[in-house]
Amino acid sequence: MQSPVLLVHSNDMFMERICSPQLIELHIVCSKYNKVSTLDVKKPHPYDSLEILSIKGYDDAYNPLWMSSLPNLVKLELTSVVLEHIRLDQLPNLVKLELSSVGFEHLRLDQLQSLQELHISRVQSIRSKVCIWCTEPLRKLRRITMSELTNQELQISMEGQGCSDENLFPGLQDLEIHCCSMLRFEPSIPRSARYILSGRKGQPGQDMCPSFPRIMRPSIPASLYKMEIRYSRGFSSTSWNGLRHFDIGELIIDDCYDDIPLPESIRGWRSLQKLEILNCDEITTLPEWLCEITSLRELKVETYFMKTLPACIQQLTGLQTLTLLNCGPVLEKRCRYGEDKNKLAHIPNVTIL
Repeated sequence: MQSPVLLVHSNDMFMERICSPQLIELHIVCSKYNKVSTLDVKKPHPYDSLEILSIKGYDDAYNPLWMSSLPNLVKLELTSVVLEHIRLDQLPNLVKLELSSVGFEHLRLDQLQSLQELHISRVQSIRSKVCIWCTEPLRKLRRITMSELTNQELQISMEGQGCSDENLFPGLQDLEIHCCSMLRFEPSIPRSARYILSGRKGQPGQDMCPSFPRIMRPSIPASLYKMEIRYSRGFSSTSWNGLRHFDIGELIIDDCYDDIPLPESIRGWRSLQKLEILNCDEITTLPEWLCEITSLRELKVETYFMKTLPACIQQLTGLQTLTLLNCGPVLEKRCRYGEDKNKLAHIPNVTIL
């Protein structure tokens, strides 16, 4: 059955077109020239069969009452929608929620115990901040993506427990933050098995690391956490200080634009075992404080125009594998036959390409 796509100009048209007991997928597009202030209907349970719902261009204080109670809905998309409060009270089977260019103040996820994916992009708070509330953990939530959030404060907490660091998403596998400069979490950033902090390819961003007072409680050992930082620059900026709150087992720095492409705020990490620095073609050296990360076991670096290895390599006594890629002729000669060869003598597995 084809999904109906409706240009909504009046409530009469809305009710006439979509009151079907067999409706599976519905897309509503509200005309920007004739906005509908309400999409309410009087018929009880008119869309119980609905599995996919998309609404674009809706503007009101609250979402339609029927939208809060769709027992079979698995996917909900809201685009260019302005709502003071988003109420999703009875969506027991909702798996995926996407909010794009949505203006709202409060989002309650209380009853969404089947939710696995939450995507938020270009959100603007109606007032000072966006609040996402839960009354109990969402144990099935696996992925959160946030993009194009600028100068935005995002509060994620249990109702009435704003100072709690309880892990609201104990099953979270991916927290991806793309092009979100000056994003702030209050009171805690969610704990995730993998983090991606990213700017835009070809336009590396600064201040890509969100700020937050603390992190939600861990649900797995620190050594199993992973982080990727992509398309960023300005690692010497204080905006990266939030990384000191983490303790990550594997870190990838990819396509970043600093001569020393490592933020100093990671030097306190005690569980970092694997570090990769890739596609950072402005790299000139590695920081001398790297030797403080005594847990490091595997290091991979695309060296580009590096001329020598820093002395800190020799002090990484626990390092088991070192891979140097894209070596220039000067560095390769020093590592194989020259002054840097002794710096690598303690490492069992060394690859130079």
